[in-house]
Amino acid sequence: MKRKFSIFVIPVFAIILFSSCLYKGTDKPQTLQEEMILITQRIRWLEGEGHKVDTTALGVFYWVVKPGPEDGLYPEMGDTLTVIYDGYLIDGTLFYSTNILAEKERTFILGEEDAVAGWNDGLKVIKKGSTVELIIPSTLGFGNNWNGDVPPNNTMVFIVEMKNIKQKKD
Repeated sequence: MKRKFSIFVIPVFAIILFSSCLYKGTDKPQTLQEEMILITQRIRWLEGEGHKVDTTALGVFYWVVKPGPEDGLYPEMGDTLTVIYDGYLIDGTLFYSTNILAEKERTFILGEEDAVAGWNDGLKVIKKGSTVELIIPSTLGFGNNWNGDVPPNNTMVFIVEMKNIKQKKD
């Protein structure tokens, strides 16, 4: 009887312990003040590591992880983009990845999707062939609304590789 009990309990305990280590996120919405503290900490850390963090006109923070070719093309609204990306909450919780999903790459027309303002704005700074980290504050993301695995007032961080840009035909 003891043996049957331990054969059942030990694997169940191990599964519970392991699965609790996988989830790092929180179901608790942040305040805007908490969010700004986390963004500031992230930017200071990046700059401390020697990365140059820039900001778009709308307020998306970004840094170039891997530069593309010098003569690389930047996208404009209406261009067809092909990207590979991972989306994280600022605490490191992965909420979306083309690398994990079967699609591997995602192709869409910039500005024609129901995308958050920060996504459309941030993609315009990524040259073909480069990889950039976008830090999108909730005010340019989902705001104080839940969206899938993204709680209210949470900054989204995307690592985006621009695979292709097909310019719109005027």
